[in-house]
Formats: sequence, structure tokens, C-alpha cells
Amino acid sequence: MILSKPYDQNRLVEFNPGLANHHLVSDSNQDECGVFHLEGDIPVALYCDSGKLILQLQNKCWDIASPNVKLNYFHDFKLAKTHFSIEGDGQSDSIEYISWWSELPGSIPLNPEEDKEEDFMAYLLDVWKNERVQKKLIDSWG
Repeated sequence: MILSKPYDQNRLVEFNPGLANHHLVSDSNQDECGVFHLEGDIPVALYCDSGKLILQLQNKCWDIASPNVKLNYFHDFKLAKTHFSIEGDGQSDSIEYISWWSELPGSIPLNPEEDKEEDFMAYLLDVWKNERVQKKLIDSWG
């Protein structure tokens, strides 16, 4: 499947969900069906499959609209690290990484709405919270 990398100049990748591997492609005759991001060396994808929005971290997948799925995202301001976790439907996973704002002067973001513009994991949280956005993505990628 073809996914775009919105936090990397919208480059395209071919993503294999079964193996959770990817490679860059310069052009594709296939339609994009989601987005992809590498958080460190961890592949993270959000894509449409059979009318559902699937969030995949490495080899684990969740239906992001499931009422059993919960996402959590927060910053540890003291350590300048961000924590993202997901749980539900019998599995969980989490990622901790250096915060996007850690190298900026003043280094503590005062506007949380900037997170989703600068951090893919915050974007995922925003999608999870907004049923209308989920529907738009399914319509666009389905």
C-alpha cells in the first residue's frame, strides 16, 4: 500500500503491513491510503483497510475508532521527552522519544495545539479524538 509521510515533505512509501516494513517510492500509480512516520526506528502507520482506520505501531494494529482503544500523549517537560501509548483490544504499546520542541529556544511549548502540527504522534491523538476527521480520512483513503 502507498502511504505519504506528512512530516517528511509528503514523500511516498510503499508499506507492507504484514511485515511492518517500508521503502521510499518516487512515484506510484496506486492511490494513497494513509500516512506513515518513523519515530526513531519504529514504523507508525495510519491507513484505511476495509472501511476502518487502522493505527499500526510496528506489528501491532488497532481500529482507532474502537470504543476499547485508548491513546495517551504527554510531555515530560523536565526531561524534554514525549510519551505516546495505545491500548485496547487485548494489546498495548508505547513510545518515548525526545520532544519536538526540546531544541527550540525557550523549550517549553505553551500552545498545545502546536503539537499536532509538529509531532506525528500528537496528530494521531487528534484523529483519535475526532470522529468527523476519522470519517473524512476513511472517505479520502477508502
